[in-house]
Amino acid sequence: MVPSSSRPPFAIKINCDGAFNSSCSLAAFGVIARDCGGKAPIWRVGRVVVSSAVSVEAWALRIACSTAMEMNYPRVIFDLCQKLISCINDSKRPCPWEISSVVEDIKAWAQSRRWSFIWCNREKNQVAHWLASSCLGRNLLSLTGCIPPGLLPLLAFDVPEDFGLVYLGMLVDLLNL
Repeated sequence: MVPSSSRPPFAIKINCDGAFNSSCSLAAFGVIARDCGGKAPIWRVGRVVVSSAVSVEAWALRIACSTAMEMNYPRVIFDLCQKLISCINDSKRPCPWEISSVVEDIKAWAQSRRWSFIWCNREKNQVAHWLASSCLGRNLLSLTGCIPPGLLPLLAFDVPEDFGLVYLGMLVDLLNL
């Protein structure tokens, strides 16, 4: 694993998030991958049955890692919630039992790859959160290949700060089409 630091150029940024309905243990995940300029979004959504909110967060990260491996990205930065960061980056801190096997898989995959796991505040994870929440409420799986209209305004707020203006310009061009 690569220690978390500032974002290197030519890295792929992957955000992931989960949404959990405790009354029925139904959950959904959202994953979005973009290059350092915010271009070429690749996104994944899905539903799973899990026992807790942290379980769906771990599941979302597993899908994010699978996406990175599937796309054969050379350098990846995963923006995560604090609980997952602690489990992945701190080998002395025990993980909740319900996510320990998923976390161990992710650590094993990361050993031979240039992956960084860094904390991301909720404001910078709006796109993945929107995907997960929307998938929990309705089926987004049929929208593969197009960006849902409700997602467009959030994209500008969810890119690295140093590329935000470039991406915002691209978003304005897209909206003016």
